[in-house]
Amino acid sequence: GSSLLIFDEPTSSLSQAETQAVFEIVKSLCLRNMGVIYITHRLEELREIGDRVTVLRDGETVHSGPLKELSIDELIHHMVGREVTAIYSRTDVPPGAELLRVEKLTRKPALREVSFALRAGEIVGMAGLIGAGRTELCRALFGIDAIDSGNIWIAGKEARIKSPREAVAAGLALIPEDRQRTGLATALPIAFNVTMAHLGAVSRFGFLKLSTEKQLAGEYAQKLRIKLDSSRQRAGRLSGGNQQKVVIAKWLLRGARVFLFDEPTRGIDVGAKAEVFEVMDSLAKSGAAILMVSSEMQELIQVADRILVMRQGRITADLPGRTTQEQIMRYAAFDTSVTTTEENSE
Repeated sequence: GSSLLIFDEPTSSLSQAETQAVFEIVKSLCLRNMGVIYITHRLEELREIGDRVTVLRDGETVHSGPLKELSIDELIHHMVGREVTAIYSRTDVPPGAELLRVEKLTRKPALREVSFALRAGEIVGMAGLIGAGRTELCRALFGIDAIDSGNIWIAGKEARIKSPREAVAAGLALIPEDRQRTGLATALPIAFNVTMAHLGAVSRFGFLKLSTEKQLAGEYAQKLRIKLDSSRQRAGRLSGGNQQKVVIAKWLLRGARVFLFDEPTRGIDVGAKAEVFEVMDSLAKSGAAILMVSSEMQELIQVADRILVMRQGRITADLPGRTTQEQIMRYAAFDTSVTTTEENSE
């Protein structure tokens, strides 16, 4: 049999219990004197099963040595090439005009009278446990699922959104959790993915002008620091973080103003996270409004200006960005009536 096994992100879509089972297998292989190379972006997993660690950045080895000599912060510093605090750096943007208002949005049983507003320059987090209705909210806002009742205003105008096409025309953009399936044509070139949402800018009499497509793709790749051999490279061959950026570039080209990010950092490494947050920050600076659905509470606390908490289809709290995980969990897991913090209710 083989004496070396390579595990490549084996737990990226596993539950906690399944992950533990994988760890047991890895440990038992090591006891049988087998060598294991374990590739992961989950740093806490390294701690649990690794002896030595090698950190790669942009295809080069930046650190190699015993794991126990490194703190998590040092590890992140090697991965990202900057201090941990700089991963989540936010520019202070005073919130501008209201870009999205949702009133009593209902789609039974998933959504019950959901009301909130987003303003230009704001990043608003959306926390909640699995099944709370956060992805369903994004789908309803974007016209994928029909709503039973409720109203949506975009930039002060009431919007009747019955399809994604109408959502896009109204200035909404959705960056879904499953980029591979719903945000990207992964088998097609990056240039096409970037310009797909805005063919008017690159087509003439219905034909794609490849030179314009290439130029626009190049501009946005540069803007978002998408690492590619060429814009003709297939999108499916990009890393998770770079796929994410292709999706965002696609919407920027459409002139979207309200961005719905559904689990934007799931399955990407710390370095890519830093870049996605950078993109969000520059979107907010440019006057866009962002709703960021995330199960990573710590990220919401670091990045968001406000955090809405959902539970069983309702919004149960509107908290300031610098809240605590305990606060968020209280409203995500227990039955508490809607709470607005003093800062927000004035």
